[in-house]
Amino acid sequence: DLRNGYTSPLRLGPGMLLGFAARPRWLARHLLPTLAIRGMPHFENYAEGRTPMISGTLIRSHRRDGFDWGQLTLLRDSWPGRLVLKGVLAPQDAQRAWATGVDGIIVSNHGGRQLDGAVTAVDALPAMVPAPPQRALMCDGGIRRGNDVLKALGLGAQMTWVGRPMLQAAAVGGETGVRHAIGLLREEMLRSMALLGLNRPQDAGQVLRPSPGPADLA
Repeated sequence: DLRNGYTSPLRLGPGMLLGFAARPRWLARHLLPTLAIRGMPHFENYAEGRTPMISGTLIRSHRRDGFDWGQLTLLRDSWPGRLVLKGVLAPQDAQRAWATGVDGIIVSNHGGRQLDGAVTAVDALPAMVPAPPQRALMCDGGIRRGNDVLKALGLGAQMTWVGRPMLQAAAVGGETGVRHAIGLLREEMLRSMALLGLNRPQDAGQVLRPSPGPADLA
C-alpha cells in the first residue's frame, strides 16, 4: 500500500491520473458513467454521510481499537435484524459470540491485510465452535478456486465468502466479468465433486480432513 501510494480516501496524483489515461476503455465504460450518474464514488455506510472515495485531503480515520463485547451486545439489543460478526479466529470468541445472539460468524483474518501474521481462516476452522440451530458458521479469506470452497466446507464451514476474485473480475469486466468468475467457481466445484464422488457440496467433510500436525505424526 505504501509503495503504491494508497490512502483512504484516495488522493489524486500523477500515478493515478496516468493509470486512468492508460485504460481508456475502463474509463469510458465504468468511471465516467459512474461520475455522470451517481457522482463521485463514496461510502454509503459511514455515519459521516457520503464520504468521497477520492479526495484531496485525508478526512477519515480508521480506528477499531475501541470495539469490545459490550458494544456487540448493544448492537444485538438494538438491531432486530440479522447480525453477523466477521473476523473471529478463536473458538472461545466464537462461543462468546453465539452466546451474545449473533446470527452468523465469519471466520476470517480479513485477507491478512490488517495483521499479516494472523492465523488463516482454514487453520482456525477445525477447532471452531459449531453454529447453533438456525445460525451460520462461514469462512472468508483465501477462497480463489472451487476447490477452496469445498475445503472450507469440509473443515466445518456452512458457506464461504469470495471477495478479491470477484472484485478483480468486476474491475476488469463489470457484471459480465463477475458472472464469468462465478461460472468458473461453479465448474471447478462440480468437477472436484465428481472426482471425490460427492453429490452435494455439504458432504465434503466426509472425504476431506485437515493435514496432520506434528502431534499426529509423532
